Amino acid sequence: MGVSPSRPQSRSLPHSNTTASRSVSITNKKLSLTPDSEGIKTGTLPSKSNLREPRATTIQADNVPANTDSDSEDSYWDLDINFKPEVGVLDAIVAKAWHPNNPSTKPHDLREYHTIDSSDYVFPSDEIEQDRIELIHYLLRHVFKSDIICPSVRNLMDSAKHCLKVLDVGCAKGFWLDSVQKVYPKAEYHGVDIAEKLINGEHAPQRAEIVFGNILDRLPYSDNSFDFVHQRLLMMGIPKHYFPACISELIRVTKPGGYVELIETDIILGNMGPIMEKYTKLCHEAMTIRAGVDGYAATNLPFYVKVQGKAAAHRGVRSVRIPLNWNGPIGKMAADGMVETLMAMMDWLHLVLSISRKEYQELVDQCVQEWGPHKTFVTYQVVYFQVVK
Repeated sequence: MGVSPSRPQSRSLPHSNTTASRSVSITNKKLSLTPDSEGIKTGTLPSKSNLREPRATTIQADNVPANTDSDSEDSYWDLDINFKPEVGVLDAIVAKAWHPNNPSTKPHDLREYHTIDSSDYVFPSDEIEQDRIELIHYLLRHVFKSDIICPSVRNLMDSAKHCLKVLDVGCAKGFWLDSVQKVYPKAEYHGVDIAEKLINGEHAPQRAEIVFGNILDRLPYSDNSFDFVHQRLLMMGIPKHYFPACISELIRVTKPGGYVELIETDIILGNMGPIMEKYTKLCHEAMTIRAGVDGYAATNLPFYVKVQGKAAAHRGVRSVRIPLNWNGPIGKMAADGMVETLMAMMDWLHLVLSISRKEYQELVDQCVQEWGPHKTFVTYQVVYFQVVK
C-alpha cells in the first residue's frame, strides 16, 4: 500500500525483541470440532477441509495470497502438540475460574481490569490496553479506507436531512467515535462500555455521551433509539451461545430501517508457523473452556446474523487479510497490534499454560520470529445489515 499507516504516539507494552534462549512447550493435546445443526462451528479446532467459507468481498493487503490453504490439511490442523514436560498441562480450572475479582487468580498489580462479576472478559481496561485498541483502530481504518464500512450507512450519513443517532457498543475511550465525528459532525453520538474508569476519564470524546453498560445484560437504551449501531472486536467478551442474542439486542435499539455493523476476527491466523500453531490451539481450547468464547467469531459472524431472519435485511460481508511482520509498514503495524494483543492476555494465559510470565513472553517472541518467514496474516471480517421491524 502506498501510504504508510500512522497513529498518535503511545506507550508500548514492554516485551523482548530478541529470540528466546529456549523453546517453551505444552503437553500433548488432540482437538476436534464439528459444525452444529445451524452451521456454526463449535468445540475446538476442525480439520481444515470442514471449514465453511461465507460469501464475502475479500480485501487483500499487498502481496497477501488469495489462496492461503496449507500444502497439507492434516499437517496444518492435526499436529500432535509436544511441549516440554516441565512447562505443565493446560489448567482447565484456571481457564474457567480466572477473574479480576477472584482473589485466588488476582491479576498482576501492574494492569487494571474491569470489576464486573458477570463478565468473563480477560483483557485489561488500563491505558496500555487503550493504546492497543487505538492501534487496531488505525490499522482497520487504513485497510478499509473508512471508519464506516457499509456503503449504505455512508450514503445515509452524507445525505441525512435530520440529526442521526449513532451508537458504538464496547467503545472503550471512543477512538472510533472520535474518528467518525470528524467526518460527520452533525450526527449525535453515543457509546457504551463496561470500563467505568474510562467512561469518566478526561480523554473521553467531548461530543459523545458515553455510559456504562454490558451487552450481555441489556443495553441502557429504549427500543428504536439509533439510526446506526456499531460493534467491534468483542469476541473475548461474548460467549458463543450469547452471540445471536447480543445481535438481537443491537437490533432492538436500532430504528426500523437503520443499520448495524459488526467487525470480528478469528484467533486462527493464516500461514502459521509450528510454534504459533501450538500456541493458538491451546489458546482456543482455553477460550472454549472459559464461558464458551468463540475462537471463530469472524467466520461464524454471518451465521449469527443469518439466524436473525427477516430482521436483518440486505446483509453484506467483507473481509481483509493483513500481513504480520512482513510487507512493509502495514505489516509492522499489524504485528505490533498482535504482540500487544498476546501480551494483554498474559495475566490469564500464563496461569492457564502453567508457565511463568517470563516464559510466556519468550513464547510470544518465538511466535513473532515465525510471522515474517511464514508470511503469516490475520483476517478481519465485517458484517452489516439493515434492520427490518
